[in-house]
Amino acid sequence: EFAHGLTCKHHGGEVHEVGFLLMYFMPCLYCNVSDAWLIPEKSKRIWVTLAGGYCDFLMWSLATFAWRLTLPGTLPNLLAWMVLSVTGARIFFNFNPLLKLDGYYILSDLVEIPNLRRRSFQLVMGHVRWLLWGAARPTPEPRGRFLLGFGMTSWLYSLFFLCLMLAGMGRLLNPRLGPIAIGFTLFMSMMSVRYRFRGIFAGEVTKMIRMRRKRTAVWALGLGTLPIVLTLGRVEQRVGGSFQLRPATRAALRAPVAGFLKEVACDEGDRASAGQLVARLEVPDLTSRLAQKHAERREARAKLRLLEIGPRPEVVAEQRRRVDRAKAWWELAQQDLARTRQAHQDELARLDHQIAQHRAELDFTTIALERSRKLRDKGAVSHEQYREEEMKHLVSLAQLEQAKAQRHARLAEGTLAAEAELARRATQLAEERSTLVLLEAGTRPEEVEAARAHLACVEAEVCYLEGLREKLVITSPISGVVTTPRLKERVGLFLGEGQPICEVETLSNLEAEIAVTEQDVLRVRPGQEVRLRARSLPFQTLSGRVDRIAPRTPRPQAPNAAGAPPIEQRGAFAADLGKQPESVIVYCRLGGAPGGLRTGMTGYARIYCGRRPIGEILAFRVRRFLRTEFWW
Repeated sequence: EFAHGLTCKHHGGEVHEVGFLLMYFMPCLYCNVSDAWLIPEKSKRIWVTLAGGYCDFLMWSLATFAWRLTLPGTLPNLLAWMVLSVTGARIFFNFNPLLKLDGYYILSDLVEIPNLRRRSFQLVMGHVRWLLWGAARPTPEPRGRFLLGFGMTSWLYSLFFLCLMLAGMGRLLNPRLGPIAIGFTLFMSMMSVRYRFRGIFAGEVTKMIRMRRKRTAVWALGLGTLPIVLTLGRVEQRVGGSFQLRPATRAALRAPVAGFLKEVACDEGDRASAGQLVARLEVPDLTSRLAQKHAERREARAKLRLLEIGPRPEVVAEQRRRVDRAKAWWELAQQDLARTRQAHQDELARLDHQIAQHRAELDFTTIALERSRKLRDKGAVSHEQYREEEMKHLVSLAQLEQAKAQRHARLAEGTLAAEAELARRATQLAEERSTLVLLEAGTRPEEVEAARAHLACVEAEVCYLEGLREKLVITSPISGVVTTPRLKERVGLFLGEGQPICEVETLSNLEAEIAVTEQDVLRVRPGQEVRLRARSLPFQTLSGRVDRIAPRTPRPQAPNAAGAPPIEQRGAFAADLGKQPESVIVYCRLGGAPGGLRTGMTGYARIYCGRRPIGEILAFRVRRFLRTEFWW
């Protein structure tokens, strides 16, 4: 707007005001450059009008360079993208001659027709009154065809844009305000329609009724036959929706065990027959585990046979001899214990005699020491003689204490060693006898049963591992075409149990998934005719029949355990086209589909639900709208 004003000032005009307004409920700023019409040169007037769009174009160019040169995701990049988008859209609207903006004024200056929009609308309404009500034909103008074409195009464009804005406003406010939003939208629609259709009647309907009898009769006849046409006239009721092709038969080959993809025998586009090798897996430790389980099975079988046969006679005889030897050793230990006890008593008697002897010697040395002390006190003996008697006394005392200690130690030791040896030999004899009893009794049935259970467990593990080895060979369950891209590049990839490897599809029999809104799906029945037109074959119509209807609305698929999207795309079309909850998938089998079709191709399909009266169809749609929107 500043560019308009500055350009107008540059070419000698005056700018009296700038301000704010609403256009189609959108906020806009304006600059009053009406003085530009006083500029005599047409090129200068066009430059005044063109200045705003030219300024937007310069801003758009600078924003494009900034957006391209800045790092994506940064704030300058986002701001540049916003400026680029806004100015680009504004350039489109400003230079659109169907809106009363810069493009309209440029066109008006180029064709040199002032008030182009008003004059064209008056001419269009005049022709409408002439055609509908029989009013006088408008006066021909030098550029009547241009005005008529521009007026009709501009009127239809404005009506379409206004309806689009009202529909968007109603869709935005309806979830929050409900019936209030619908009432407000209807009120605004009535006001807008009243303004847009102003000039169609202009009192001509009253004049037609009073003065134009033939035209009145034609209208009366048309309005009278309208109920008959609505009641008796039947049209084909059709339900439409976008569709996506998928194979009727599809097999997803998955890894039955966790392992590495060792070999791929087919690639994308190759045909595979039923039972044909497609891929081969490898489990690094499977061979060693299988060999270990085979060895465990042989060991378990040998142990079971050993328990079933029982102990050998030689083993029983040897055990009896071991019992006899243990008994002989036990009896010998008893004899040794008796001899040890007798020796112990003799030893204690000897020690008692020795203690008595040492006590007598101690008494003698005590008397001699006392006598020597008295003599020393009288000076009869020398000090050395006294010390000698004292040493004899101490030696006798020590010998007595030593003899007592030996007797105490021998008494404490007693016959423990012999008794311990006798107990050990008795225990050994008992163990040998119990072993003999077990050998003579034979193998217990519970041990045989446990061995058999262990053998069965090992054989089950062997069978399981052999089954895994057989599952390493992946074959196709159906005859079809491999559709997984770049399959050979996945060789060496580790696959978890259940992860997909590839897909095999039968392309000769295709099925279409049609997304139908829930308001129309009640009319659909299995067996109804369907006509489809694929985007890849726009000039060829495909035919088919409704096969079945999905029991529920689609829901988005989650990624698999590895975090990647699933290979199989069944339901992916429903997740895309059925993001709004009012869509239901209808399945249609195609008959005689051309060879150019591929799975995943899309298009539009129409389902023919039978011929019904026009009035019934219109009444049903009105009742459905009222019951849905106003009856909660």
